[in-house]
Amino acid sequence: MMVHHDDINKFSKADYLFHRKIAESSKNPILIQANHSIVSILGCAIGIRYHRLLLANMRRRDKAACEQLMEEHIQATIDGVQSFLEENKEPIQ
Repeated sequence: MMVHHDDINKFSKADYLFHRKIAESSKNPILIQANHSIVSILGCAIGIRYHRLLLANMRRRDKAACEQLMEEHIQATIDGVQSFLEENKEPIQ
């Protein structure tokens, strides 16, 4: 994924595959179904930052750091999507 950080299409595919692999390994059907890449909305920076930190802490087997990072990653994603939706909301006629 890092190799493609300057190519949004390639990054999107790598990001999607990264999240799909995690979703599939969870065996959680809701997570698997919900796994659609939103990098085109949020850009590459958030994914690169959190994925780099998560992988480093996984390698160190630092469960607490991974849990904290995942909470931050999820909240940053939610905030980003909410901001996008608010900015692109069509007025009710």
